[in-house]
Amino acid sequence: VLEQACAQAARWADQGTPLRIAVNLSAVQLRQASIVGDILDTLRRHDIPAGRLELEVTETSFMTNLSDAVAKLHRLNKAGISIAVDDFGTGYSSLTYLKQMPVQHLKIDKQFIRDLLVNEDDTRIANTIIDLGKSLNLSVIAEGVETAEQEYYLSQRGCKLAQGYFFSKPLLPRDFERFVKGFHDQLVENNV
Repeated sequence: VLEQACAQAARWADQGTPLRIAVNLSAVQLRQASIVGDILDTLRRHDIPAGRLELEVTETSFMTNLSDAVAKLHRLNKAGISIAVDDFGTGYSSLTYLKQMPVQHLKIDKQFIRDLLVNEDDTRIANTIIDLGKSLNLSVIAEGVETAEQEYYLSQRGCKLAQGYFFSKPLLPRDFERFVKGFHDQLVENNV
């Protein structure tokens, strides 16, 4: 997946659209001794600056060997790669891990967004994760945003990044290129 994502990102950069890409890093990959070198080599091969890659790890992916996982993530982060905790709130959610890891982003799992504003518990959990992220100077990304109401509420609460069907369904590269062009044209049209 990283290989294909970097190849596609390199094509877009060559066409004048350098984009930041996010790729999930599995627990199995994180345990591989060569993973740091493999990731950095892939970026070099495709001429992708490390700052344009974000690796998403789940809370459970670094549970088995915490010190080894944290050391690898620190090496990747020192190279310029951003680290996000994916599906935050669904695993063990230990603040000790957040303290030790070089994390820049928390991603609120879509199960808490699905019933946002309908289920009080889900709304409280989303608010708590947003507040936690703010207090730790982390950006918070909401996954699974599907309605304008969810997007507005999250934005007002300080969650400035989101993903989900409200913005777009998954797209093939050529369709994504049209989506990005349309998005930029709309920004220009609205003088944003």
